[in-house]
Amino acid sequence: MKSIPKQGELKRKLLHVGWIVLALFSWWALPLYGIGVVMLILVELLGVLLLFDFLRVEWKWPLLQGIMRDKEDLMFCGATTGMLGVIVCFALLDPGIACLATLCMGVGDLVAGIVRMKWGKHLFLKKTWEDFVAGAIASSAACLLLVPSPFLIIPMTLAAQLAENAVSVLDDNLVMVLTAGLMGQLMLVLI
Repeated sequence: MKSIPKQGELKRKLLHVGWIVLALFSWWALPLYGIGVVMLILVELLGVLLLFDFLRVEWKWPLLQGIMRDKEDLMFCGATTGMLGVIVCFALLDPGIACLATLCMGVGDLVAGIVRMKWGKHLFLKKTWEDFVAGAIASSAACLLLVPSPFLIIPMTLAAQLAENAVSVLDDNLVMVLTAGLMGQLMLVLI
């Protein structure tokens, strides 16, 4: 099994900035244009990602070589499955919760991955304690800037980071956004 070179993994993690931009754009666009326009944009982005995967997998175009995981060689990449998770969150959950779940995934996975590469030493589930803690703190801080409610945000970010650390076969982007979204929706009902 080939592993992604460290530089490739860093580039891969920097692509998570796109999730952060998407979450913040959605947060801004929802009150102005409504859920219909945001969903339309998300579905269009999914179409682009599906085309990318088709060209990469079926026609063997060397798109983003060096940053794809082994398990993505012959299937959807993490961006595509993550976008599916984002769309499910926006379709089924409170749109504000969906924005926060997307932000949790973007910030948490980005920071956790960088910390894991540099300082990750103590195994926790499938990853490390260091990246779990760093991802939870960073995503909590980012989400608290939008919604200053620790009773909502902290359970969401902890759930997202637990999900990220628990998966190795399933795509972590998909699992993180769905877990954060479901926990956020549950907390919204309980608060």
